[in-house]
Amino acid sequence: NSARKIIPVSECSISLVDELSGDMVVQASTDGEIGLRISPAVPSAVGWVVKTKQLLAEEDVSTNPIFNQELNQRYGIQSGMAVPIIYKGKGIGALGLSVCHGRHVFSDGEKMVAQAIADQAAIAIENARLYEETRRRAERLSLLNRIAHALSTTLNLDELLEIVYREITTAIPADAFFIALYDRDANELDFRIRVDNGIHEPPERRPLGTGLTTLVVTDKKPLLIRDFEKEKEHLPPT
Repeated sequence: NSARKIIPVSECSISLVDELSGDMVVQASTDGEIGLRISPAVPSAVGWVVKTKQLLAEEDVSTNPIFNQELNQRYGIQSGMAVPIIYKGKGIGALGLSVCHGRHVFSDGEKMVAQAIADQAAIAIENARLYEETRRRAERLSLLNRIAHALSTTLNLDELLEIVYREITTAIPADAFFIALYDRDANELDFRIRVDNGIHEPPERRPLGTGLTTLVVTDKKPLLIRDFEKEKEHLPPT
């Protein structure tokens, strides 16, 4: 909004880099397109300025292949400027400014103002990230302390597992949850806690076999799946 007050543009957005996928993700936008993801494999001005750490301004975006022509046509963008958001020498995102009603030649003064706003945004974004990470760490420590305290009150295995389930799902809401113990002698997984949409299912034993749970048990490592449809080709069958 600060940029729109100073520079005559129709739309303004802030996109940040998803560190895992490399996608540019719209985090704030005057047109409401929050959450839009742009793959690094797709041409985009915001992706280009993050990579090069250089400002890019174009009076006619249709003549510049760096700009995403599909988005230009969807939103009727005629002129555009993308400004890198850089923190400690690293491109973390981009400020996007678009003109949809006629064309606009961005002046040197407007470019300087846009870059100054992006520089201030970089500090604010990193401060917010630091605060959020500190808050998450405090929540994790609090969760561990609550579980440790609760576990000290009983030696019954089923009660212990139920406590773990309650505490974890209080901090991390989930539609489905299970706790499976590996029975080495029988080479089986003992699903002692199984909850689906809030409904407790009866315990169940299954052969170790193959699958995601088996992968976690055999590799002795946690497994994080952010998008199953995108990642399923690299995962064992469920």
